[in-house]
Formats: sequence, C-alpha cells, structure tokens
Amino acid sequence: MTQRAWPWPADTTLDQSRRVAQMYRHHLHRADPATCASLDAQLIAMGQPWVVPGASVHADDDLLTADLAADEMRVARRTIYAWRERGLPVVATPDGPRYRVGDLHRFVADQRRQRAQRRKRQ
Repeated sequence: MTQRAWPWPADTTLDQSRRVAQMYRHHLHRADPATCASLDAQLIAMGQPWVVPGASVHADDDLLTADLAADEMRVARRTIYAWRERGLPVVATPDGPRYRVGDLHRFVADQRRQRAQRRKRQ
C-alpha cells in the first residue's frame, strides 16, 4: 500500500487525531446512527463536544464570554486564554472581556496558515 502525504499540512498532532476520530465517527454514524448518538452523548457529558460536528449558531459580530467562545470553537476555556496571550482580540465590555465570533474563526485560520508556511520553509 502506498503511503500518501497528510492532506492538511498545517495540522498539529492533535488536529490530526481529531480528524481521524471524526472520520471514524462519520462512518459509525452512517452504519449505526443510534450507537453513534449514544457515544456522542457520552463524550459530550465527559466534556468532549468537539467530537460532534456542528454549525455555529452565532453571527460573526456576536460577543461571547470565554465559556461560550470555548463552546463555539470546541476547545477548553484555557485554550481561549492561551489564544488571547498569542494575540486573539478581546473586546472590553462592562460585563467583562468578550470575544467576537469572527475574530475567533479568523485567529484559528491565521494560526493554521502560519503553521503551514513554517512547515513549507522547513
């Protein structure tokens, strides 16, 4: 069997693991939707909502708390804080810091582009 290059060169090891898990989930869902739904519920209860694909229910201009931003991006809240340290824009509001949905998605896309460019130079 011929080995093919990973098609997403900017992926981290974690990104690769998640893509593999989601591929398996996709095929399980097609083969046995009830079992897949049961496993989805278990994983969500264990704090792993990233497993279940979902569309955003927020507009790009919506401002989210760190908890909601983490839910939107399917990451831990501490990841939002780490991104903030690396340049994720924050909006100061009377109720505390908020994160614009569009900024979250742009930040992640920019990080992936930067990783891909670094890997091309290596």
